[in-house]
Amino acid sequence: MRKIQLYYSFVLLSIIMSCQKDKLSVYSAGSGLTFAETTDITTDSLNYTFALNIVPKEKDTVYIPLMLTGWPSEQEREFKLDIDPISTAKQGIHFDFTKMSFPAKAVTFLYPIVVYKTENMNKEIFQLKLKVADNGIFQTGASGNYVKVTANEFPKGARSHSSFKLNITSIVSKPGNWTSDVTYYFGAYSSERLLFMIQVLGINDFRTVPYGGKYIYADIINMYQKLNIALDAYEAEYGFRKVDENGQEISF
Repeated sequence: MRKIQLYYSFVLLSIIMSCQKDKLSVYSAGSGLTFAETTDITTDSLNYTFALNIVPKEKDTVYIPLMLTGWPSEQEREFKLDIDPISTAKQGIHFDFTKMSFPAKAVTFLYPIVVYKTENMNKEIFQLKLKVADNGIFQTGASGNYVKVTANEFPKGARSHSSFKLNITSIVSKPGNWTSDVTYYFGAYSSERLLFMIQVLGINDFRTVPYGGKYIYADIINMYQKLNIALDAYEAEYGFRKVDENGQEISF
């Protein structure tokens, strides 16, 4: 009987020690970085075009969303990004890195990259593909699903990615901020429609508040009035309605 009691005591002690060990287990895989999705960026890539600037620019700053896996630090920490060999964008010609330092206490960071306009960008798109390099402080983090909060504070499912592509050009292309609400209010995207709206309204982001923008319905009504006045003036000057690159009449 005593042997049985001793046996059960040993088993119980083993279970307690095992539970204590599990309780003390902590995340020990180190710190990693992935490329996150934001309100504006909902894929693993971002398209930047100089053509959409209200005031012409020869260089600009683009922000790449990084996300921490692991514990935040009380200190600022350096990280390193590698350029994938398939990239067609060249450092010092089409872009330049800024200081690679992840902020203290942060779990996300919009990392600034400087981009430059070149003569052949009106015909070509130059792609920069980035990956996180292991520098002894950070490594490539685990990518996957997470929850992000949109501008109106509604949670929305998103993904983090192990690589990120930045496309740099002067060609007019559909921007990431041409969301479904912009299509609803202003019509289907076309490059001529977008350029006309930028020219008349002096803005290049037409999103409403629920979609991460700053405009409400009353603002949209004011925009309609300005756009239609400009269309009437165009017709009065040229004798026909303005059409887009697809031959479709532009209307609002």
